[in-house]
Amino acid sequence: MNVEREASGRAQRVYGATSFQMPEAALAQRAASLGIDPIDLIREGSDAVAKICRDEDAGTALGRIAWRYRPDGSRDRRMGDFGRGVEPWITEEMEAAAESYRTLWIRWYRMVGLPRRHPQGMSFDRSPKGTDSSESPANVDAVVSRMDAADNALMSCKFSRLVIATIDSVLIDNVAPEALILGERSAALAALRNGLNALASVLLRGKRAA
Repeated sequence: MNVEREASGRAQRVYGATSFQMPEAALAQRAASLGIDPIDLIREGSDAVAKICRDEDAGTALGRIAWRYRPDGSRDRRMGDFGRGVEPWITEEMEAAAESYRTLWIRWYRMVGLPRRHPQGMSFDRSPKGTDSSESPANVDAVVSRMDAADNALMSCKFSRLVIATIDSVLIDNVAPEALILGERSAALAALRNGLNALASVLLRGKRAA
């Protein structure tokens, strides 16, 4: 009970702290979400628990889709055959595109002055639309331009509605749809991969050239 909490009431995460400990209920919930029996994880010992606690990817929907976790805290990328031979479900480039899009989306969302999407996470100290002095007009134009490019890339995908809905769920709401756990033949996984590849083509263009 005696932990720092966010505005939503959720226990604050602490990164990089050597003495970091996750509350037992939160640890059990994370283990279960990763397909690990909490008792098996605890039985492995403190090193395994520490790995799961400190693994930032384990706390995200995309991380749970990309990685398969073991009770000892280790992980392996989920691999599948998507028509070009065996490859990761989610590649490093897809992860980079996801992080780039998430960062861009948050900047855009704050910039236009919209409230938080979920009432329990509502922040009452946000800046109203047009009054955020942290963004210059040039930055606003750049963010809007990149957001438009990202949106157009997603719209150009086959089955674009499913692609956009899946990207929105996994990257923004941090929720993995049930269909994504069905395996590499899942339509939702195909939509997620297509969306991430489309985002990579516009958001990582400079990095790809390098």
